[in-house]
Amino acid sequence: MLEEKIKAAVLDLYDVKLEKLTIERPANENHGDYSTNVALELASEVKQKPLEIAKNVSYKLTQYNLTFEKHGKEHKIFERIEAAPPGFINLELSSEWLHYVLYLILGTADNYGVYDKSSYKGKNVIVEYTDPNPFKVFHIGHLMSNSIGESISRLVEFNGANLKRANYQGDVGLHVAKAIWGLIHLMNEDGLEVGNLAGKPLTERIDYLGRGYARGAAFFNDDESAQQEIRQINSIVYVVAQEHMAETGSWKPLVDYKKSLGDVDASGALYTRVKEVYTTGRGWSLEYFETVYKRLGTHFDLYYFESMAGEFGYELVSEWLGKGVFEKSDNAVVFRGDNYGLHTRVFVNSVNLPTYEAKDLGLALLKNRDFPYDISIIITAEEVAEYFKVVLKALSLIDPDLGARTLHIPHGMMKLTSGKMSSRTGDVIAGDLLLNNVRDVVLEKMESQEYRVPQENVKEIADKIAIAALKYSILKQNLGRDIIYDKEKSISLSGDTGPYLQYTYARTCSVLEKSDYSFNPDHFVLEIDKLNAPHHLEEAVLRQLHVFPEDVATASEELAPHVICHYLLHLAQAYNTLYVELPILTAETSLRKKRLYITKSVNQVLKTGLHLLGIATIERM
Repeated sequence: MLEEKIKAAVLDLYDVKLEKLTIERPANENHGDYSTNVALELASEVKQKPLEIAKNVSYKLTQYNLTFEKHGKEHKIFERIEAAPPGFINLELSSEWLHYVLYLILGTADNYGVYDKSSYKGKNVIVEYTDPNPFKVFHIGHLMSNSIGESISRLVEFNGANLKRANYQGDVGLHVAKAIWGLIHLMNEDGLEVGNLAGKPLTERIDYLGRGYARGAAFFNDDESAQQEIRQINSIVYVVAQEHMAETGSWKPLVDYKKSLGDVDASGALYTRVKEVYTTGRGWSLEYFETVYKRLGTHFDLYYFESMAGEFGYELVSEWLGKGVFEKSDNAVVFRGDNYGLHTRVFVNSVNLPTYEAKDLGLALLKNRDFPYDISIIITAEEVAEYFKVVLKALSLIDPDLGARTLHIPHGMMKLTSGKMSSRTGDVIAGDLLLNNVRDVVLEKMESQEYRVPQENVKEIADKIAIAALKYSILKQNLGRDIIYDKEKSISLSGDTGPYLQYTYARTCSVLEKSDYSFNPDHFVLEIDKLNAPHHLEEAVLRQLHVFPEDVATASEELAPHVICHYLLHLAQAYNTLYVELPILTAETSLRKKRLYITKSVNQVLKTGLHLLGIATIERM
């Protein structure tokens, strides 16, 4: 509304139709709640001093009906609209509006903050994230992708998108062949069969898979004969994966891998062994991934696998090979990215198998087939940003519309401040290992009474705190930046941390429980014009509550969860200062009532904001 009114004032006064207008929230509270430099921008065009323009526009705005109506009464939105040198227009919200914000929050509950003009509203949006590989460790990179993807999914969904969460998992490829080779050798050495492992706890089975992959990866790099055996297994894996999809679903193969690969003997003992290890190990991995997703508070609507996408991609590359998008080179099929300022990449390799590039092409078609999307968002690590530029360029040549609707968001890497944590494979930190490590430190603090929590469900609460600590550490940074994760700092109950926000929420719950107050926003709003001007500490909280919808809009439109992190931190700090400095439960009646409404509103906004970050709330802490 404010932007429209300023544009209207400029049009009325100067007959200038503004295309763009900058309105900011000043860092200095003496400059009001909003400020615009429109007069400075207009000065040269209308041949007038900026301060004079600012005065004219300010006066014009005071003549407009900048009010809100409730129960038949008009209330002003702005207390002050004035010009300031050298040509700014500063606007300060009225106490009536700031109190009305409490009504808006409690009257709309979970919907407060929804951005009605969101570019995602009513659109079909698919967000692909996490993307772990069966037979390999679910590592801290997957934790990053999951945390970012889940938050972005919640932001666009909150603002009206028809959302599907997608997970793309690598169930074929050399990593699978390395793991199977290593598992076969480990089982031979240990005198075990797959059936012997099936009865063990899932964590032990996953640990065994990790050991198998580590073994195969090491020998692939150092032993030529092992490398040849793993490459042979790799060809078999593509065939058994295809058979597995056909046997367990309604998949009809698009590519005859037995024919195209040529070196696969489906009747041999090796084929039978690989198929058994593959189907069983794949199942264990997927079962394990689901336990991690549940723990992190995420879920997926659509699951895709490289075995499936690879066939689509292979067919697509074959089709467009003859149309000039791809070309043959050294028995492989490549895309000449250097023709477009990118680098050339292989899409079908020399043994006639689709590469990651071809699979990602096929995946775009698969996703659009299952859920015709307006926007496809793909979240991966920054290290594959250049790779995705090539893939998306090839996609745009094949299907310009689909390419234009696909957005790749790269994120930085996570590094630990300490190298003391070992991993199952020795070089990659498992996500659950890190979560468990943080949770155990939280449990130690609970035992020492540094964290005071209910004695029931202690481990569950500790896990929620640990997950909040990790997620917030990831999300509070700009997505492209690397993260140095400091475990001790991340679990602090003071400062810029997830547990601090959970603690503030629990504090509001405690105040509300002790108050035993029945809230009626409609009755409260009737008293808006009778309330005294807020105390400056109340005002600080009210102003934070007011800007929540603006920050949600920014976070959603820019796909920037860190905006919500920063907002919640400032809100929590403002409320905690009020809580410490002013009486709430023991205040005189009218102040007690207002401060309880403030507490209830902070409680609601913290709950919504933490939900948008994918962080669980804790009511007693």
